[in-house]
Amino acid sequence: MMIVKQPLRLLYCYVQKARMAKADFKGNKSYLPTKDCIVCKRPFTWRKKWEKNWDEIKYCSDACRAKAKKNTAASQ
Repeated sequence: MMIVKQPLRLLYCYVQKARMAKADFKGNKSYLPTKDCIVCKRPFTWRKKWEKNWDEIKYCSDACRAKAKKNTAASQ
């Protein structure tokens, strides 16, 4: 049995194509816009359901929204 070694250039091309394919997969969210939650200060990314009102979104989750309402009610 004879093992055929690929030239280094062909291997390099294969690796580059694999990297490009990896960057284009559907689950890649690195290009989506992000915001920081005003309650927990953690970054969160854009979601499809927020498409129409992304400018109005302030909280990353329902828990943060409830905490904000609780803090607002307690301060009054």
